[in-house]
Amino acid sequence: MMKKFSLFFICLFFVVSCSDYNTENVPTTQSSSSQSSQSSSAPAYPLVDEDGRNLVWHDEFEGTNLDTAKWIVETGVHVNNELQDYKASGNHQVTNGHLIITARYETSGGYNYTSARVKTDGKFNFTYGHVVARILLPSGDNGTWPAFWMLGDYATYGWADCGELDIMEYAGSRPDQASSAIHWDPWPSNQYQGDLATIDDDTYHTYAVKWNSTSIKWIVDGNLQHTYDISNAQFYAFRRAMFIIINFAVGGDFTGTPDPTNYQGSGISYLIDYVRVYQ
Repeated sequence: MMKKFSLFFICLFFVVSCSDYNTENVPTTQSSSSQSSQSSSAPAYPLVDEDGRNLVWHDEFEGTNLDTAKWIVETGVHVNNELQDYKASGNHQVTNGHLIITARYETSGGYNYTSARVKTDGKFNFTYGHVVARILLPSGDNGTWPAFWMLGDYATYGWADCGELDIMEYAGSRPDQASSAIHWDPWPSNQYQGDLATIDDDTYHTYAVKWNSTSIKWIVDGNLQHTYDISNAQFYAFRRAMFIIINFAVGGDFTGTPDPTNYQGSGISYLIDYVRVYQ
């Protein structure tokens, strides 16, 4: 009798325990609940960089629209003998966690190509920091010229006395290279320094600068490529606030001649995964 009675309570305890069983509390290498909590609350990007700087501005390009609190779509810019007209819509989109800028062969504003250009001017202007973007370049044509760069107060000082810092420029005519440069002093007496990095243009790369009052370090895929010494007084332009620009030019002085057939239909696209600034 005692054995049957004990067996009854053991079975009852097992049934009650099973009824309260919650799979979310099952421990694994990390518990499922911990993983769920971390994925819902912890950001998918580092809040502090490798040198201890804090994330102060970023765009992960989530959602389906460009964040107009962070970016301005710029039109009417025709420089460097470029062949495109920058349009307010139709050539940029935010999808699948990317900003996508597409260049097309179509007539607009007296030009035979269209594209897009966005900037943070008036939304986010800053002095010094670690600026980084993850990018997939538009390959497959000699005339592509995508860029990720920074510019000072052009309206007040003019180019290049405002200062220009090119974090990444790419010419389709040189598909195995990405370049960086700094430009300073008033035009036409402007000066520049530049450097090149060997890349594979069919894969994503990160392009970054670490900028302070004495130097600008150019970094590709986490590797230091070049250090610009700006400690001399002549580099005063780089001790003032700058803003970020992302654009996709076609043709012009920096690259080769485009083949119109490559830009027909869906066009050629430039993908930006994220942009982050640490200070």
